Amino acid sequence: MTNIAPSVTFASVLGQTPASPLDVPEILVEISSYLSPRDVHRCLHVNRNFYTTFASVFWRYVQLGPNRQAAFVTLNSVRAHAHLVQSLNVTWNPTFFCGPYLSLNFAVLNELQIKAQIPQRPLRSYSLDKEPAAFLLRHRSMIRTLTVSNYIFGSNTLTFWKNAAQLQALSTLELDNITLNGEVLGDLVLKVFATLQSLQLAKVHFTNLKPAVLVDSESDLKKIELQGCFFDFDSLRAICRLLKISGALRVLVWGPWTMLRKKGQAPGSSAPLTGILSQGLPWNDLKRLDVCRLEGVRVKNMFEALTPGVPELTLYQISLSKEAKVALLGSFAGKLTRVNLEFCEGLESATVHDLLCSCNNLLSVSVDTPLLASSVMQSFAPWVCRQLQEWKISIEMDEGEGDDDERAGAHHMFERLSQLEQLRVLNVSSTYARLGEDVFFLTFREDQGVRCLSSLLQMKVLNVRHTRQEVGGGDWRWLLQTFRGLRSVVGLRVASGEEVAWQAALARRAIAYSR
Repeated sequence: MTNIAPSVTFASVLGQTPASPLDVPEILVEISSYLSPRDVHRCLHVNRNFYTTFASVFWRYVQLGPNRQAAFVTLNSVRAHAHLVQSLNVTWNPTFFCGPYLSLNFAVLNELQIKAQIPQRPLRSYSLDKEPAAFLLRHRSMIRTLTVSNYIFGSNTLTFWKNAAQLQALSTLELDNITLNGEVLGDLVLKVFATLQSLQLAKVHFTNLKPAVLVDSESDLKKIELQGCFFDFDSLRAICRLLKISGALRVLVWGPWTMLRKKGQAPGSSAPLTGILSQGLPWNDLKRLDVCRLEGVRVKNMFEALTPGVPELTLYQISLSKEAKVALLGSFAGKLTRVNLEFCEGLESATVHDLLCSCNNLLSVSVDTPLLASSVMQSFAPWVCRQLQEWKISIEMDEGEGDDDERAGAHHMFERLSQLEQLRVLNVSSTYARLGEDVFFLTFREDQGVRCLSSLLQMKVLNVRHTRQEVGGGDWRWLLQTFRGLRSVVGLRVASGEEVAWQAALARRAIAYSR
């Protein structure tokens, strides 16, 4: 159980001063955040003042099931304190019968979590019984957040979803590791989705959902987050229809997903998703967009459709053609503040360089593709991202022919980094290709190394991505002397025999260290 301090106000009487700090409820609430649930429960029995404050803390969150908070969370104790319960977590298990608890009324309940504990028998033999469905109906005017996990929803749960659709205050729905079968639930599930403000789905199987109910509807959804979900063709089209009517959307996270293909179904069934994301988008004020697994001309169309731009962009396993790159810069450059590009086909160091030269509002950049030092050297276009705070890009330098040019390119790159006066996070490694092998290390105290960054007095974190980085005594002493603002060093290993001196130097500066 996690203690969540409630809002407790202290109404002091004019002319009276508390005899002790422990007479102030706000102080007791702060103290409770450092105590275990058992210790908080013990504080209930100290005196009347302690009871009043600590009861509101302890009973704000109640967990029921085989692993419930403790033996003192009995039916009678929950009944006596039901008026204080704001969050109820129910683990449905044949060994713990929760029905009597769910027959109670909770006057201030706003969050309900229901989780099925997977038994030895097949999960299909278990369902949401009538008690949870009736519980939803009784509290339909109060529940704002509903979380359900580890269930297969079929005809035996139709009453549950009918009652869920009547939750008048529901704004956040989180589903994890469940199956939704549209042949049974159909438009009822989509109706629940369409009235939400936040929808979070993880490892959800969608089958046979139909989009018909949403034809003339408007959704109030502001956040849609899907991670690791499974769709058949009809269900994907239904969810995409939900995207189509979500004009108030602010956050769209479409993480890794899998297409469920029926026997004899032709490939290419992701067309509904890519079609929705690349034309007729109603999102005029989208703040964050995370998209996974898009390809072809639809990527370019998506960038062009989002003409207002998006401040925070993450692309994962996206195919970037030349036209898509142009559309990305044309639509996003003026508004982009954070960009994260991972495993994107067609991504080149020149594309990253173009972002740095085009996005004047950029605060954070993270790219898994190394930025070639030569691409910086060959272009003298200035970086306009002077507000950049996080740099998470590897630098690649090839040893061999043109080695002097490569060193000059690296030097030029670090000179440019030194001009970013607001940089806080530096995650950078250099790569030398030698005999067909990549050797990752960060060079210190050299003209082409981070020596050029000595002007970054405000840099707080030096985070080297690769862990096999060994530095000698002269290097790490120079590092600590140069970067006076360091608060954390990650991924460095000092030479043998210097570990004690290294740790002592870090301790004197109060610098956190991990390998």
